[in-house]
Parts: sequence; C-alpha cells; structure tokens
Amino acid sequence: MNSCAGAYARTARSWNMIPLNERFPLAGFHHSACMLALWLLLLPLAASAQDSRADRLPPLPQLRVELFEPAIRDTVSAAYEEARRKPADGEVNGRLGMVLQAHQQLESAAQSYQRASLLQPGAFRWRYLLGTVQAELGETEQAAESLQSALDRQPDYFPARLKLAEALFALGNARASLNLYEQLATEHADSSVLHYGLGRVHFAAGNLRLAERSYRRACEISRDFRAAHYALARIYTKLGDTAKAERHLALYRSSRGAAPAPEDPLMRDVVSLRSGARSHLERGLAHQDKGEIERAIAAYHEALRIQPDYVQAHVNLLAAYVSLSDWGKARQYYEKTVALHRDSAEAHYNYGIVLSRQGNRLKARRAFRKALQINPFYAEAHSNIGYIEAQDGDLELAAKHFRLALQHRPGYREAQYNLARVLMERNEFHDVIALLEPSVDVVDDYSPRLLHTLADACTRAGLFESGISYARKAAELAASLDQHALASQIREELNAAEKELSKHP
Repeated sequence: MNSCAGAYARTARSWNMIPLNERFPLAGFHHSACMLALWLLLLPLAASAQDSRADRLPPLPQLRVELFEPAIRDTVSAAYEEARRKPADGEVNGRLGMVLQAHQQLESAAQSYQRASLLQPGAFRWRYLLGTVQAELGETEQAAESLQSALDRQPDYFPARLKLAEALFALGNARASLNLYEQLATEHADSSVLHYGLGRVHFAAGNLRLAERSYRRACEISRDFRAAHYALARIYTKLGDTAKAERHLALYRSSRGAAPAPEDPLMRDVVSLRSGARSHLERGLAHQDKGEIERAIAAYHEALRIQPDYVQAHVNLLAAYVSLSDWGKARQYYEKTVALHRDSAEAHYNYGIVLSRQGNRLKARRAFRKALQINPFYAEAHSNIGYIEAQDGDLELAAKHFRLALQHRPGYREAQYNLARVLMERNEFHDVIALLEPSVDVVDDYSPRLLHTLADACTRAGLFESGISYARKAAELAASLDQHALASQIREELNAAEKELSKHP
C-alpha cells in the first residue's frame, strides 16, 4: 500500500470510531466546514488507492469448470462464480484460492491468493497459503518472500516458521535456516519434522555428529519416519558404523509413513474443502490406519457413490471386510474388483487371505500366485505362500518364498520370524543367528519372539552364554510389551537352562 493509501486507511478508521455527536459538533460551523473540506480532499485519495490496488491485481484465473470431475465441479464453480461477481472482495478471492488448492489447481490457487493478499494487505492467511502453494510449485524464492511477509503479520505461527526454515535451506541460506531451526527447537522440541530439517542443515555443513543427533531425535519422536531412517543410514555409513547403517536402512524399507505434519489449522481448513471420490478414499485410508474400520468402510462407500467404477475403493473395501472377517462381503468386493480390473494384484492377494482364513490352502495358494504373476515383487504374497508351503511340509520352498519376501521388503518382521522358524526346523542354527542378530536392537511386537528364537538358536549351536543373554533380553522385552505368557515361558526355560549349566560349569 502506498503512503497516501495508508494515511487514508488510518484516517477512515479513526473517523468511524468518533461518536456521532463529535463528528458534527453543535457549535463552531468553521470546524464542521474544515472537517467536510478535509473529507472531500481525502475522497479522491481513497479512490486513487483502490484504483492503484486494482491495477496491480493479477487477473482472475481462467477456469474451464466443465473439465472438473463431476463431484467437485459444483464446489469449484460456486467459488469461481462468486469471485467473478465480487472481484474486489479479498475474502471471496481467498476462498477461491482455498478451493483450488484443495483440488490441486495450484497455479490458479496462487493467482487467487495473490489477489486476496493485495485486496486484504493486513491478512496473514492469504500470504501464508500463497507461500505453501509456491513451495509446492517449486517457486522457492517467491515462497520464502510470501512466508516472511506472512510472518511479519503473525510472527508466532509455527507451520509458517518451519516452512520458511525449509525454504531458506533450499535457497542456500544455511545460516539463516540454522538460526531459525535452532530457535524453533527450543520452543517445539517434540516436532520430528523440525529435528529432521535441523539434521539436514547440519549434514550439509559437514557436522555429522550434530546431524546424527537431530535425525535420531526425529526417529525417536516418529518411529515410522522413513526419510529420517534413511538419513541416519547415510550418516552411519559415513561414520563407518555398518551395523547401525544396515539397521536404519532396514527400518527405512519397512516403514510406511512420513513424519506427522505439525498442527496447521489453516491447511486443515483447505483440506476440509476437498470433495470428490479421491478425497473420500483418502479419508477412508486415514480411518483404516487408525483401526477405525467401520468409518473407513463408510468413506469407501461414499467414494463409490460418487464414482461407482473406482477400482481402488473396491480393493480397499475388500481389505476392510477381511479385517472384520466378513468373508461374504470380502468375496463380493473381490468379484466386483476383478470384474473392473482383472490385473489387480492387491485384490487377488486379499482374496487369498480370505481363502487361507477359511482353511482352503489350495485355492489360497492359487490366489497368491495370481498376485505374484501380476507383481513378482509382492512381498506379502511371497510370505503367505511361504507360510502355506511350511504348513504343507515343503520347508525348502517355504524358505525360498520367505527370503524373496525379505529381499523385496527388507526388515519385514513377519517373514523374518517365519524364515527363522523354518531354518530352526532344518537345524540351520548359524543361519538363524546370521538372520536375526543384525536386528536385535529393533523394538516392536515381534521382537520378543525373534529374540527368543535367536536365544534358542545360540543355545543349540553351543553358544550358551549368548543364548542366555538373548533369552533374558527377550523375557524383559516381552514383559514390557505386556506379552506375559511368553515372558513366563521364557523365564521357565531360562531357569531350566541355568540349572543345567550349573551342573556342568
């Protein structure tokens, strides 16, 4: 805003706050005349400021609304038509930007946010949302400018400060990025994204120990943070710690998630505007990840109401009904999926689970093999075939499939455990030790069983001290994870082993 416009804005606000009897005093015509003259003088300045602002506005985005998916067309059309009716309304332009950003129309969203920012110069949110869009478009310098401009208006908004630190690092301004990250770390010590960003800055500067500390903290806060595990693997490789590097590389490959994003009310408002089949599918996945299967099913059905031939929604319903052991519904959605898309490896795999749970191993094996014909790298399908082969007594073929599962998904704990059991059956104790020892520090629900198996392998290979040490660790871990039956079993075995050892010192 130019200085005249700023002066006018301040005068106008003051004028509106003057009580009515003070605006027009009863005595002193000269005073009233002066005020009127001043108002008349300022009126052209106000018009000039508005005209100047309008001249700087980018044009409204040109949208072909008819090309949008039917489920979102009405939402976009309503926001667009309102912006065309009220082109000088900052709120309306900003709302259009939010709708467009929600549906990944990023260039058009940026135009709308630019208009809203000029029409509402004091507003924080339009500049912040503009910065998020520019960052997603790869316009890093513009994003940094928008985020800084937003923070000039609201300095304490954590997501904006975090995004600015990321942008500064991407622009090569490592010192400013480091300063901002370190300041944020004192205020938001529980943010894994923050510690990961700080680790990146330290790593780029060659400060490997500081980077390791930051990445490790990120992994402690968010155990499934894939990028942080990969970064730690790189650090430990450079530091020559091969065991830790391999462990974090395995965790990187087995993890499925990114770091949880910080609480961001403004972006939540944007996401809430999503409509269409895909948005319901994403909501369903979020519910399913939390174990809210019924709510996930409702979201998938809503996706199919909008788009009846949406294959992934059918596949997800099949998986959801498998989780509920509703075999009839699972079969129904398997048939619907393959009718739409015969080459869905995921559908054949999930139907294999249905058949396996019903005790039909022959047909289950056939379904898993179908999944592997479509996707030979499907680790879960290999693991389930391995389990069936082990049940049928073909330990060599079972071991082959478990190894393939681990090859395609390193760190896959179920396959690791089942392979270890097969190798124990074949008396290949040293192979079990080589398989399990690299992951002894990993803690999850499988850890007590794997440590118990490792202890058994060590003992039967003649490594009694190692066996007892691993057994003690397994018992402690089982108790800490509320696996009390397993903990009791291991303690009984430990007592018997220690008594036997005492007889043969």
